[in-house]
Amino acid sequence: MVYAGLLGRQALYPAGLYPSSIRTQWLAIALQNGLHNHAHMKRQMIWTFLLVLILTGCPSPPDRHDQVEKMADRLYTALQHQKWETALNMYGKDFYKGTSRQAWQHHLQSLQKKLGPIESFSRTFIQRHDKYYSSDVYILGYNVVFKNGKTRDSITIYQPPGDKKMYIAGHRIVEESTP
Repeated sequence: MVYAGLLGRQALYPAGLYPSSIRTQWLAIALQNGLHNHAHMKRQMIWTFLLVLILTGCPSPPDRHDQVEKMADRLYTALQHQKWETALNMYGKDFYKGTSRQAWQHHLQSLQKKLGPIESFSRTFIQRHDKYYSSDVYILGYNVVFKNGKTRDSITIYQPPGDKKMYIAGHRIVEESTP
């Protein structure tokens, strides 16, 4: 389609219906370039729709980095002040399937007897695994400094499906050797 004069693309449309949205402008450009073949336009519309669908992706669960970081910090603060019940309540049922509550408390207490009180702790990494076992799973790394030693810890925090609360599912403590 060829047009001339000052009106330009507006000549293609009745008065007051000049395209204002991107979609109608795209259609106007397609008509201007001679792409008025309906089959071709239909294919392009399908490809455009598929591209938009792929780029937007599927909705994912909200990111809870802040909530997880605060939970881990509360755990180490409780351990630092030897508030054992507060700390032990952060561990979930799945954690206590492998280790009894009493055995874990004894382990944490004996670690502090051996290395002294916790002086500081710092996060080294955080990883999120979406929809792992139908829930969000976060793995955090911490360096923990005691009065007489150090540990490198990994904590796994998850939110069970249908539950609003997050729990600690795993806690690995590796004592660093001191020269």
